[in-house]
Amino acid sequence: MPATSRILPFLTAVLLLALSPAAPAYAGTAEVLNGHLLLLGGRAHRLADIEAPLPGRKCTLRGRIIDCGRIAASQLMDLTAGADVRCRRRGDGVSLCTSNGYDLSEGMVYTGWARALNDTLAATEAAAKAARRGMWRTVPVIQKSGK
Repeated sequence: MPATSRILPFLTAVLLLALSPAAPAYAGTAEVLNGHLLLLGGRAHRLADIEAPLPGRKCTLRGRIIDCGRIAASQLMDLTAGADVRCRRRGDGVSLCTSNGYDLSEGMVYTGWARALNDTLAATEAAAKAARRGMWRTVPVIQKSGK
């Protein structure tokens, strides 16, 4: 195969990437709103591919009722504290965010304070469950409606 026919697909891909509109990027200090939502650059960014318990979601840990949602938010605060946080919006309304280059969605799933919403982070979630990290060592509290 001639060298030009091998390099042509590569050059085409590079050209298409260069011409495609780039997703806006946001950088700076993040304000954590909950375990999967942060404010950066004046915009709310929902972390891609995860779901964390919302503030007020109760669970039991070592016989005590705790606010798992608040702890999840605290974990995201730990991951972003003093860090250079960067988010890039994805086409489906969520953002890919990093803290000093570390994927925040992966970090939340790894620590056990968020569930994976797709297969990309499934192995990370399975490891967190097996190690009983974060919410995987708690028992959800069934809350009756209206209370």
